[in-house]
Amino acid sequence: MKNDLLEFIDQSPTPYQGVEEIEKRLKAQGYLACPLDQDFQCKEEGKFYAKSPGAIFAFELGKKKPWETGFAIIGPHLDSPCLRVKPNPHIKKKNYIQINTEVYGGPLLYTWFDKPLTLAGKVYYQEEGQVREKLVHSKKALTIIPSLAIHMNRGANEKFAPNPQVDLLPIFVDLEDKLQDPLFGFLEEELGIKSQDLLDFDLFVLPLEKSSSIGLREELISAPRLDNLASAHASLQGLFQSKPGDKSKFLAFLNHEEIGSLTEEGASGNLSYEILERIVYALGGTKEEFYQALHKSFLLSADLAHAVHPSHLECADPSNQPLMGKGPVIKLAANRSYVSTGYTSAVIESLCRKHDIPYQKFVNASDRKGGSTLGPLMQHSLTIPGVDVGTPILAMHSNRELGAWVDQINYEKLFKVFLED
Repeated sequence: MKNDLLEFIDQSPTPYQGVEEIEKRLKAQGYLACPLDQDFQCKEEGKFYAKSPGAIFAFELGKKKPWETGFAIIGPHLDSPCLRVKPNPHIKKKNYIQINTEVYGGPLLYTWFDKPLTLAGKVYYQEEGQVREKLVHSKKALTIIPSLAIHMNRGANEKFAPNPQVDLLPIFVDLEDKLQDPLFGFLEEELGIKSQDLLDFDLFVLPLEKSSSIGLREELISAPRLDNLASAHASLQGLFQSKPGDKSKFLAFLNHEEIGSLTEEGASGNLSYEILERIVYALGGTKEEFYQALHKSFLLSADLAHAVHPSHLECADPSNQPLMGKGPVIKLAANRSYVSTGYTSAVIESLCRKHDIPYQKFVNASDRKGGSTLGPLMQHSLTIPGVDVGTPILAMHSNRELGAWVDQINYEKLFKVFLED
């Protein structure tokens, strides 16, 4: 399990690669494609998937009709905070060429300095009058964001707020003053696409360093994008390990959570609703039976949670303090920024107790503003009960985050028994 999660994270630098990695794993387990632009040919007790460029949906149909039993739904997301490359990306200053970027999501900006960085995403080009696309994921240390020396920024250790347009521009060094468009030259070399045929791209600057285990007994996970690829991997493993049953299983690996989910591939989009509806229709159901299926369904919104930081206990709620190594977390909020309610939490707590899965609870300290996640946004269209769950980590949204292996094991187990029970 350890090596498989680390490989999954390293092979999924952006949602585009994440979709391809999940599709590869689904195919290996016998899942069949349902293209979104064709009739769904799914049938009872079959295993299928549907995908868009940055989101993918896996579903295993049960022995009974969905309108009889509902769907067991898990919703993780595939995107993580990073730097997105802008059009016309080259900025030349002296014998440096900087890449013009903008911030994607809410990264912990100071952690991006002085680290080997690479590029990944998707490139669009012209071939025989048609728009083609290719994935790109370089394994080279292509660029870096150097810090300004302490001698020139004496207040850096007291207060430093990076200016994204000034401080977060990765550099190529051109000591011989010969480079013109190094990013385009890299794409030509990496993908075999001539610069004149390049049309556009969705490219991101990302950490190069691989994921790893750390600790005296290698009990911790140190990785980029742990939030939220750990949830994606655990839910996929739970699906593969779960036994077939009466209820249909549905996993929605969504995109754009880190920027609000207000897109066609995000939790506020209609893709989940559309695919669930098309499944019901493909099985001979009606609109009324689709609504019945929704009201018999249950959602686990899967996104990682905050562990208590030992140096900053003041940031935690006084009586709800999740610790790494003590089990998955149920997340609650009075303002319903998490989808959990007392009743839905009780359902999952009962399941955990039945299967000896340790669990914890998270609420924000009342004097601190917390975040939100997929659950409430998915409820806008799906109107089904659910719970927000995750594993507790430190350094969330850092260039490199920290979690515990035992929590990941129990996370997988929770998803398995949820899909079975």
